[in-house]
Amino acid sequence: MFHVEHHLLSIVCFRVKIAYIITRKETTMTYTHLLFDLDGTLFNFDAGETYAFHKVCDTFHIPYSYEVLSLYQRINLSYWKAYERGEITSAALAIARFHDFLAAVGKDGDPALMCQLYQTSLGEDCTPIHDALRVCSILHERGYKLSIITNGRSTTQHSRLSHSELTPMISDLFISEELGCQKPKKEFFDVVFSKLQIPVSKALVIGDSLTSDIIGGIQYGIDTCWFNPNCSDNTMSQAPTYEIKQLSELLSIL
Repeated sequence: MFHVEHHLLSIVCFRVKIAYIITRKETTMTYTHLLFDLDGTLFNFDAGETYAFHKVCDTFHIPYSYEVLSLYQRINLSYWKAYERGEITSAALAIARFHDFLAAVGKDGDPALMCQLYQTSLGEDCTPIHDALRVCSILHERGYKLSIITNGRSTTQHSRLSHSELTPMISDLFISEELGCQKPKKEFFDVVFSKLQIPVSKALVIGDSLTSDIIGGIQYGIDTCWFNPNCSDNTMSQAPTYEIKQLSELLSIL
């Protein structure tokens, strides 16, 4: 009889201890909402971009090479920086980059058709960053609300997420093209927090772009985590709250 009572008491104590740990975690959690960038943070954009661009080159009879890809990437990046500064729309950006690329390689073609094929092909690829699925799954199980904040094209991002194992873990999706404003602008984060209905102190921005994710979060007063797998130098005058080289490092921060 004594052994039975002792066993039952041990079970009760164990359950009380677990309940205490869970309750303590919930009450001491600094952040409740994690705002993840998508491309380069959760999705391996380099893999998707290479796949989509290679398909465009094959279709439009442009010899593919690393040098040609690098040329396109430089043109594309310059337009995305202009988009972040509010100097061009995402729709104009999408076609202008292929117009400039064709001019740079001396080829004829329809930039709009190239863009359409590129976006469709990019939407087919949802290769995750290393450990993204595992880390997001653990954070989701811990009770964090995971949101996506992205400047990517709307149709492409919806297509990629429709094929991704990440999607069931995502609570909210914020796409700049749908919001009518982009990171790092204040208006973008105004919409985000209007929807989430939480104080900025309860959110953490996690992204790989200093000029989009990190500066946008800092200027809005949100804590930020710079995902920096390539060990790049911080060219900003301000520092993020955290800096990580691997997504798994989030598990020790949160």
